[in-house]
Amino acid sequence: MKRMHGLLTAFLLIGMIGCGGGKNLVHWVSLEKGLSMQQDSGRPILFYFYSKDCMYCKLMNMNTFSDPVVAEKINSGWIPVKLDIEEKQKGDMPSGSKLASAFGIRAVPALVAVNRAHRTLGSRVGFLTVRKTFAFLSEISAPREGKGE
Repeated sequence: MKRMHGLLTAFLLIGMIGCGGGKNLVHWVSLEKGLSMQQDSGRPILFYFYSKDCMYCKLMNMNTFSDPVVAEKINSGWIPVKLDIEEKQKGDMPSGSKLASAFGIRAVPALVAVNRAHRTLGSRVGFLTVRKTFAFLSEISAPREGKGE
């Protein structure tokens, strides 16, 4: 019975991924571009660590990041930087896995928010629903708004 439940869950998740889902509405940028944008604007960065083979990463792209309210909150308040933890280092920029390691991230999907001084404001590891992502963004935005960071 346990095995049957596991198989059913796997088929449902695979089916959800395969049916196309919503379009990712977040305006993700590279690490290099994100750091440059932050230097110009002073806005905080929201790092999204993922892997191309990660089923839960695909679900976040399809469900969470396709939600207009979540996408608007990220796009308007953050510099969204998307990093593949399996990608090799390019030039002087650290690889996604090296940066994830520096933040203590050992699994994906993961979100890490940093202020303009690159101090961590908060992080979450694992699949986040729209509601949980919005709550996380609200939680980490509150101190920034109050302290001018």
